[in-house]
Formats: sequence, C-alpha cells, structure tokens
Amino acid sequence: MRFNLSNGTLFLFDDNETYEPFVFSRTAQVTLITLYSTSTLLTILGNITVIFVLVLGSKSKTDLAKFLVNLALANLLMAFFCIPYTFTETMLGYWIFGKVMCPVVQYMSLFSVIVGIFTNVALGIDRYEFCLSICLLDLCREMIVQPKNQSQSTQNPQDADKIKI
Repeated sequence: MRFNLSNGTLFLFDDNETYEPFVFSRTAQVTLITLYSTSTLLTILGNITVIFVLVLGSKSKTDLAKFLVNLALANLLMAFFCIPYTFTETMLGYWIFGKVMCPVVQYMSLFSVIVGIFTNVALGIDRYEFCLSICLLDLCREMIVQPKNQSQSTQNPQDADKIKI
C-alpha cells in the first residue's frame, strides 16, 4: 500500500495499481452539467426562499419553523460546499482546488449531512412528543367526559337509552 498526493488529492492504492480518471462522453458531460447545475440552482433558490418565508413570516414563529430553517441551512451548506466541488472532481477526474480546500470541502460536506440528519431526528422527536401530547389530551378528555355520561345514566334510568358513549 502506498499514498500518492497528486494535484491535492490523496490516493490510496496498491503498488501494482495505477490511477486513471474515468472519461465521460460528450453526451454524458452535457447531461451531468445540466443535472448538477439545475439541482444546485434549485437547491439554493428553494432553501433561500424557505429561510426568508420562515424567518420573515409573521405566522411562522413556531418550534417547527426553527427546525425547518436549520434544515434549509444544512441544505445550503451542501449546495455550496459539496455539489460544485464533487461535480468538478467527477468531470475532471482529479482534484484541482488545492491541498487546503480538500479537507475543508470534505469536512463541510460531512458536517452538512450530519446537521441534516440530526435536525430530522430532532424534528421527528418533537413531532412525536406533540402527537403524544395530543393523544394524552384526548385520553384525559375522554376520562373526564365518560364519568359525566355514566353519572347521568344512573341518575335518570328512563334516559339511559338516549345517552351514547
């Protein structure tokens, strides 16, 4: 095993193995450029719109809005620090951004994914607790309403068939 630092990228390969970048056809290059550009543009515009609506909107001052803004920020980090660099490396077959940017881009890519995952987990826990509190509220309401109905049925035996539980 040996390491080769070529154009700022660290490659790990066996001594018998050589690194040859994969070359795309012209049609594949145009398709990839279109898809990467479209997804990057939509990611940036969509998440900036979400942030503006949730931060500036008067009716969006809820706990859910904080989670969604955090998720949008994580997606913006992905759009700025992962998609363009990954795309360039995919198209060229090697890293052109220097030794300093390689670990920075890797860190930011991993960081944005982890922030997105933890935000989704926290959002799921928050929504679960919200649903659980609604269910408990409904259960308490039933416990309060049912005894009233039962006490009414024992007070007036003639009206027992009118009361539905």
